[in-house]
This record gives sequence, structure tokens and C-alpha cells, in this order.
Amino acid sequence: DNDFNATSIAPEWQTVANNINELINAGVWSYKNGEREKALQTINKALSEYQTSGLSGSLHKHAKVDVDKKILDDFAEITQQIQSDSQDVAQQKKLIKQIAYQGYLITQALNDELPGLPGKADTKQTVPPSTQADKDKRTTKVPEQAPAAKQAAKQGGKAEEQHDWQKVNNQIMGAIDAAIAQYKSGDSGAAVDNVQNTYFDVFEATGYEAAIGARDSAFKAQLESYFTRIVSLMSADSPPAEIVQVRNAQQQALERAAAMLGNSPKTFWEVAVQAFLILFREGLEAMLVVAAIAAYLVKNEHKDKMWVVKQSVAVGLIASIVTAYVFKMIFTDAGIKREILEGV
Repeated sequence: DNDFNATSIAPEWQTVANNINELINAGVWSYKNGEREKALQTINKALSEYQTSGLSGSLHKHAKVDVDKKILDDFAEITQQIQSDSQDVAQQKKLIKQIAYQGYLITQALNDELPGLPGKADTKQTVPPSTQADKDKRTTKVPEQAPAAKQAAKQGGKAEEQHDWQKVNNQIMGAIDAAIAQYKSGDSGAAVDNVQNTYFDVFEATGYEAAIGARDSAFKAQLESYFTRIVSLMSADSPPAEIVQVRNAQQQALERAAAMLGNSPKTFWEVAVQAFLILFREGLEAMLVVAAIAAYLVKNEHKDKMWVVKQSVAVGLIASIVTAYVFKMIFTDAGIKREILEGV
């Protein structure tokens, strides 16, 4: 059954596509910085993500053999270009553009072919998905913030408290527009940094990503893909018109996201009830565990050991408070630190 009429992308395939794009971007920048071996390793990780995630096999199964072959050929060409040891500066610049563009073609092919492709649950894929790309994404070092991204992040924090998602949209698009202006002026490196920092320090740090993900994980992945596509286009020195086209699509998607979440701030009682339900659920689970241990000791006539249970409960409570405090101090609201926390 090769039904490709659906317009949505299965969440697992969107995640794989985003991971591949992130790795390709990282590989391009490593090559730009003269780290050829690191670039080659990163591209190989992207290829491994494509193959071991089951995406390659799924395209085969659903009569997309030509697409799969083209993607594999593009990966092979990128690898060959990275391995070529050219000492000519002009040739190196040409190779950088070719590698970036080749990576963009892979991402574009996935975005074009994935809508309607059945997910793993539907195709009964047995190949386990790779998690290495997620780790790489969470631990990839992000450059220092560009001024526009810093300002957006600062203002975005206020939007988080008020849950004014339209205001967050304005901060994101303002930073993206600033990045496009930098790109048009010839400073593509700063433009890419600006886009990446906007993703981490506004889209993630304000809780926007988490809020959308709780409602619609596939839509969240779509929003993330706009950032990576803009970075890919900038890395490939694409015409500004193409970047603006993606930017406009991103703005429309963000408007939809704001409408989905609404702009009214949560009341005190809404927050209090949510917090109480979480604490009650977790506390109930802990009490059940303690009760089971206590019942076992009583049943086996080991009441004299009950003091161990009581002390363990006390130590657990203290450890929870200390851990929460440490995490609060170490992991601030910065988006990149949230990625690290998720990895932990």
C-alpha cells in the first residue's frame, strides 16, 4: 500500500530528517574551519542516522528506490569532496559551497518525499533508531550569541512568563530578519550563528518548543526544520530570495503555533493545580513503593529494620531538594543548557 496522499510527516521521520540536517550543517562548518577529519566523521554519522533509523529501508519499501539512491549518492559525493585534499584557496571555497549545497539537496529531498510516508509502527520496521545524532545535537557547541539573538533572548524570557506567544514570534522573526540582513551584507557566518542562537535562546528557552511539542510533536518538528533549512541555505550561499521564501513559511507556521497555544497568561490557580497534580502523582508513586517495602518487612517479622526505611525516606527528600537546587543554579533558562539537561 503506497499511499502518499497524506500531507503530514510521521514524527519519527521528521526527527530523523532534522537530525540528519543538523549533522550535515555541523560537518560543513567543521570543513570550513579546516577540521576535515571531524567533518568526515560527522557526515558519516548523518549517513548512519539515515540508514540505521529505518528511513532508507522505508523509502525502498514504498517504491522510493530512486530517491534513496539519490540521497546515498549525495552522501557519497559529499564524502568524496571532503576527502579531496586541495591546497588552492579558491578551490577550497568552491568545495565548501558544493558540500553545503549537496547537503541542502539531501534535506530538500527528505522534506519533499517524507509527507505521507508511513511511520515505523505502520511499516513494522525492526531496525532500532539511532540515538547518537540526538546526543550530538544536544552536546554541539553553539557559538557566542549575535547581538540580535541576545536581545531576542532577553525579551523572549519575559514572553515565557506571560505566555505571550505572539510576542515570542515577533522576537524570533526579528532575529531571523536581522540574520538575513547580515547574510545579504556578506557576513554569512554571523548570520548562521544568529539563526542558531535564536533557535536555542528564544524558541527553546521561552518554552515555545516544549509547549508546541505537548500539543503536536509533528508540528514542533516542522517548526524546528525551518531553522535548519535556513542554516542550510545560508551555508550553501543560496540566493537570498530562497531564504526569504523559507522565512515567510516559518512566519506563517509560527502564527499558527501562537493561535494553537493562545496568548492569554495562565492564572495562579491554573499553575497551582498543575503543580499539585504533578506532586500528587509523583508522591503517590513514592508512597506505594515505601508501603510495599514496609509491608514486606512486617510480613517477614523484620519490624526492627523499619528505621532504615524511615531514614531512607528522609535522605531521599533531602537529596531531592538539593538536586533541584543544584540544577536550578547550574542549568539556567538558556536553550543550549536545556539541551544538555535533556541529554542528562
